[in-house]
Amino acid sequence: MKTFIARQPMIDINGEIIGYELLFRNSMVNQAEITDNYTATLKVIKDLIINFNVKEMSNNKRMFINFNDETILQGAPDLFMPETLVIELLEDTSGSDELVEKLMAYKDKGYLIALDDFLFKKGLEALIALADIIKLDFFDHDRQAVVETVNSLKPYRKILLAEKVETEEDVNFAKALGCTIFQGYFFQKPKIFEGKEVVTMPTVYLELLKILNEPVVDFEALSSVILRDSSLTLSLLKLLNSAAYYSNKRVTSVKIALIRLGINESKKLILVNMLKNFIAEGTLDEIVNISLKRAKQAELLSEKFNLIKRKDELFIVGLLSLINIIMKRQMTDILSNVPLNGDVIDALLGKENQLSKVIDLIILYEMGEINGVEVILTQRNLDIETFNRMYIEATMWADELLRE
Repeated sequence: MKTFIARQPMIDINGEIIGYELLFRNSMVNQAEITDNYTATLKVIKDLIINFNVKEMSNNKRMFINFNDETILQGAPDLFMPETLVIELLEDTSGSDELVEKLMAYKDKGYLIALDDFLFKKGLEALIALADIIKLDFFDHDRQAVVETVNSLKPYRKILLAEKVETEEDVNFAKALGCTIFQGYFFQKPKIFEGKEVVTMPTVYLELLKILNEPVVDFEALSSVILRDSSLTLSLLKLLNSAAYYSNKRVTSVKIALIRLGINESKKLILVNMLKNFIAEGTLDEIVNISLKRAKQAELLSEKFNLIKRKDELFIVGLLSLINIIMKRQMTDILSNVPLNGDVIDALLGKENQLSKVIDLIILYEMGEINGVEVILTQRNLDIETFNRMYIEATMWADELLRE
């Protein structure tokens, strides 16, 4: 799937580029069709970090990125180093005390703050005091309103940036008002970059796995993360109530269900749900089906490999064994931030250990290498009929899950 982002330079009084604004785009048409500022900001951030090269896009200059109140309060600017980012606060900000406090913390860390499409009005004094740069809109605001805003800002001695300047007359007028940075079609239209969208492990799953890896698991925190995402809550409840996974007692509370399941089963449940959701994003059902079968079969084989105490980790190795194909990324990249035990990661990276030997056996069977399978089964005192029954049980379990 293609993805798009636009970049427009900020020019100083000497004609030098001092930064770039990174802009939301959903096609090669040079126009933003934004219905939700929150979603637009998150897409720009995701594209910058995952689908495009941040250093190349910024050209070692400061990046101006639009943030609304919600994305700031949720800590989205933390994804960038302070010296690389200008937090551009959108014009519809509430200016709440909570927001001001958060911005003060960012300013203390070294982030710069800009107020976008600014017109002076009472109640924004605290934000003006915090801001490093004030952006004045020369297209959507009439000149008288811009002049009045500049006069009101004089006591604050802020850097003024003239945006949407389209003519030499606009530039000269902006200079006369004291603007020292310029942005607009007169200098350069936003340049659109096209990239290929990379499938990623959703952040919420990494957050959940991190909580589950704590020495003492906080099930309250675990359930609160899940409940923040309504689609995740619904899909987990559906999975918990499936015949393949849970009990005959209907589950209505994610927290209670996870406590009942315990840490290891909760981890497995969350990863199974993640894989199921990849189907909705266009991944081939069969690849996910194979992953689920491998997970269950590895778990069933744990006793025969003297790994009964590690059956849950075997399940995870099987479950994630094709995640690189599902996400179309290198396995090393996918696992770099995933909180799993070292030998689980080693097994997934193809390094031989106790866990990888179980998965290797399953893969041999999938490839039809029956002679090789029988040699290993003999070493483990396991007959082919029992092994086949395990395979059938795993297949039925996986099929049941995907029917839900």
